[in-house]
Amino acid sequence: RVHSDHKKAARPQSGLSAHLIVEPHELTKSPAPSEKNYYQVYSPYARRWFELLKRPEFSKRIERQKIGLNYLTIPQVKNDLFQIKWSEALGADHTFTDSLIKFDSENSKNVHIKIPDAGSAVAFRRLTQFADHISDYGKTRDFPDQDGTSQLSIYLKNGSLTTSQIVAFLKISQLNYKSETGENTFLKEIVWREFYYSILYHVPRVESESFLEKYHSIKWQNDERLFKAWCEGQTGYPIIDAGMRQLNQTGWMHNRVRMIVASFLTKDLLIDWRWGENYFMKMLLDGDLAPNNGGWQWAASTGCDPQPYFRIFNPLLQSQKFDPQGNYIRKYVPELKHLDAKQIHLGATKGYPKPIVIHAEQKSKALALYK
Repeated sequence: RVHSDHKKAARPQSGLSAHLIVEPHELTKSPAPSEKNYYQVYSPYARRWFELLKRPEFSKRIERQKIGLNYLTIPQVKNDLFQIKWSEALGADHTFTDSLIKFDSENSKNVHIKIPDAGSAVAFRRLTQFADHISDYGKTRDFPDQDGTSQLSIYLKNGSLTTSQIVAFLKISQLNYKSETGENTFLKEIVWREFYYSILYHVPRVESESFLEKYHSIKWQNDERLFKAWCEGQTGYPIIDAGMRQLNQTGWMHNRVRMIVASFLTKDLLIDWRWGENYFMKMLLDGDLAPNNGGWQWAASTGCDPQPYFRIFNPLLQSQKFDPQGNYIRKYVPELKHLDAKQIHLGATKGYPKPIVIHAEQKSKALALYK
């Protein structure tokens, strides 16, 4: 940032946080440091987080981030200076390889999906679009055929936008934890992200092992044939296959579907959650270690504040509940698009694989495995 007083600009501003609003060391059970001074359960962490957000020192962080938002609302003037090519600047006889062009040409062969536009201006446009229907967020966010989520994760991942800017623009910094509005539901999702960063900060071993040590000895079956079918969206379970194909084709997957496919991999296919976590990090454009790890361990019941191990998603029921008309399935599993809203969830048609496992049988095996 350009500043007239260079000495003043060179000094870092205390309390200026960008990647997180509340840093892990700032939200602990008590001021005195100890081995387990951090919150391991989301709810008490979130209540404290909401309280801290109203304090002046944290409110200032959000106010400071408005600088970036103000810049984005100013019409941008095209400057021809930035359109000059290297050959024009250095002379026609100068052989100079543009490093960005070289990097792009060498690495584009490894990219098989369309990379969306990036940058703060694009992120801000998406933020303004989301602001128009955030009040419905609690009602629409679980339905993958609707544009009900913020889809801001990619911009948080690549640094085009900060959580403080999101909170500032949406004017949601003074909400109460117990509120049940769409705005409040969305803010709690931001808190989940910061909660998982806190866990990673305090317990870095979760990057490679279960948070709950009692599950270190689970004997995962790790059938590579089943894993391949899961990765390719060829499991015979339409909602699972739609989610995996969306991931492979776009580099993104709806959050509700992420939970469904994660539960299916770990508790139906009995495959180590780390296999799925690694695949997600390989394929997701918004792949972010802390929330990705936290989400996978939540689904696998091995993480902090997870769903109980005996809670196992039934893929058929999840499909019927969250994609009732089958529109999401039709988009990514076109071989089923001719089926009606009832039959499409079963996927029983020529040209589509039969289920690679029987859910009821695998559920019994999963319960035994965890016990």
